[in-house]
Amino acid sequence: MKQYKPLKVKYVGKSGKEIELIIEDFPDDQELIIAMTDSNYQADWKTELLDFYYEEKLNDRKQSRSDRHRSYEDISREDYKNRKLQKRVIESNIVVESQVLSKIWMNELSSILSDRQIYLIKRCLIDGESYSSIAREEGKDESAIRKAVNRAKTKLKKYLQDRPN
Repeated sequence: MKQYKPLKVKYVGKSGKEIELIIEDFPDDQELIIAMTDSNYQADWKTELLDFYYEEKLNDRKQSRSDRHRSYEDISREDYKNRKLQKRVIESNIVVESQVLSKIWMNELSSILSDRQIYLIKRCLIDGESYSSIAREEGKDESAIRKAVNRAKTKLKKYLQDRPN
């Protein structure tokens, strides 16, 4: 029974460019191996065999990328559903990760800022509401809200600068 092993051969393609061709299952026959690896040995069978392996390698690469190069008619309903499902899973993982990080951040904030300051930071900086809309809603002056947010921001900056990395 013949044994097979990978073989590396220098191959000059039709374009004249020399590449290193790896033949995965090559017979473990010393005469064949010497004939294939010797660049001075020229034979029609050797050229045909190397061309065959090279074309097979290119075809394998094309087959592995078939999902990227299919027309819309070739994509089945199941493929489409699977891709949408994978996309949703990836997006949901990102959302869960960001939620966990925001909870960790909010816990860290609660040790630094008061509940009121966290509330104002969340509404102004995270949610993007204006100082005037919050002031109007609470029946306060806009400058009071701005000053409270600025105090919270300076507290945060000081904490972040003093915190060890």
